[in-house]
Amino acid sequence: MRIMLFLLVLPIASVLTACGDECYNLDSDCDPHVQDPHYSISKPIVKMDGAGNAITIWNLSYSKEVTPGSFKSKDYVNFALFSPGSGWGKQTSLAAYNGKSVSSPIFSIDKTGNGIAIWRVSSDVINAAYTPGAGWSAPTILLSHDTIARYVDIDVAMNDSGQAFAVVYDAGNHVVYAIPYLQGQGWIMDNIESIAATHGLDDLSVAINSNGHVVVSWVEYDQDLKRSNLAVTRYVPNSGWDATELVASTNKPGTNHRVAIDSIGNIVIEWADYTTLWGINYSPYSGWGAAVKIHTATKYIQEYDLVMNTNGTVASVWLDDSGVIWFTQCSPDTGWSNSQAIYSAVDTKYTPRVAIDNSGNIIVLWRQYSTTNSFNNQLLLAQLYLVGYGWNTPQHINYDNYEISDLSIAMNYSGDAVAIWDQIFTTCSSSQCYIDVQLWGNNFSSDVGWSTASLIGKSQLK
Repeated sequence: MRIMLFLLVLPIASVLTACGDECYNLDSDCDPHVQDPHYSISKPIVKMDGAGNAITIWNLSYSKEVTPGSFKSKDYVNFALFSPGSGWGKQTSLAAYNGKSVSSPIFSIDKTGNGIAIWRVSSDVINAAYTPGAGWSAPTILLSHDTIARYVDIDVAMNDSGQAFAVVYDAGNHVVYAIPYLQGQGWIMDNIESIAATHGLDDLSVAINSNGHVVVSWVEYDQDLKRSNLAVTRYVPNSGWDATELVASTNKPGTNHRVAIDSIGNIVIEWADYTTLWGINYSPYSGWGAAVKIHTATKYIQEYDLVMNTNGTVASVWLDDSGVIWFTQCSPDTGWSNSQAIYSAVDTKYTPRVAIDNSGNIIVLWRQYSTTNSFNNQLLLAQLYLVGYGWNTPQHINYDNYEISDLSIAMNYSGDAVAIWDQIFTTCSSSQCYIDVQLWGNNFSSDVGWSTASLIGKSQLK
């Protein structure tokens, strides 16, 4: 395999903001990110179908102080399409909202490119469906604030056949609603399942396999016992929903978790409780196993990610307080492997992400500061693992070295991948700051490696 890297130099389009002379020194107390007006891209996500086509969707927020203490705001739900032959298409707005609280959209896709997106607007849950060739349906309300007391958390997952489940946590009634979706029929509102949550919950997640088996999981905190519990319920076609199980607990506050399910119903969940990264496995034949201690850090587990392919092979990466990128695998036959340090340069690193194909080839992605430790000098690095060959040298795949805050990666079964990230371009003179928040992408082919970084979208919808 040949791995190729090209850097594309493009002119930087900017948003003018007011700023004092001190902004000329980027190490001063003046933070260009909070100048007026302020733009931000929130948690962009990318998904890829079996043919290598991809969709990225994100929330672009704008706010401006129009009079002292009075602000004007607008949120866009934007998307862009990628095809292997033509690259990224034009950034397009799917929806726009004035003066409302809008969450980051969550998106899932099947192997032929059909997809579902959901997001919250104030207390309403909104959805839109994507069909290749036809585009997006008009956004509509999936659940209204008139129906549910108060929404806190949402998630959605779709399998290869276009069957999906959305889950919504109603914090007012301590209930999780699971809503089925079928390609060609839409949402089956008559079959909404109400799942009781004993305590307030966080980090609601859902996964679904090709046979329609579903796992819903969350972290709930028991105020009386001062414990965090990992709660799980499963759906099996023709059998219905299992009772909710507390499969693990800790006396330390839990953080977010990752859940995945393979084609025969094996489930893996990973979570951290400050210093320790844990994993637990479910087999449709033997049930839940005991929690496994994957890694113990000196001080804390900083960030982590987990994916599973349809064959049940799991890839997990994480970053601890030592600044090392760690990796492990898990399979239904052999269990968890020993932790392996795959990158340990002294530069500060953030946001490890991982993707895997059906052959077990893996890409790990992360952002890190350069040796200057300047906030506007960050690298996006990708490291490839090939079955039979091991780990390649990390590659720098982003355009220039500007600040990066969010990133996402998707890989299909055959090993093609797409990575996206936002970059904040800041240029200051003696009296003004220019800021542009941009979304960039790069695509990976199993034949030629990484391509050239491409500009997908930016702060101004043009």
